[in-house]
Amino acid sequence: MKAHQLSKLLKKNGWYFDRRRHGGNRDVWMNDQHDKVEIPHYRVINDVVAKKVINKCNLK
Repeated sequence: MKAHQLSKLLKKNGWYFDRRRHGGNRDVWMNDQHDKVEIPHYRVINDVVAKKVINKCNLK
């Protein structure tokens, strides 16, 4: 899965990019309940990692 596709899916489901925590090897995304998930800095994200993020965020 491409990182852009995963970003669009997160935004669509109410997650937002935390600009204060940008940098290093990962980006931090948060939701209104202050849950967070880290996405690696790659153009193409491994399918296993993408599935784990989708399951952790309860995305559709």
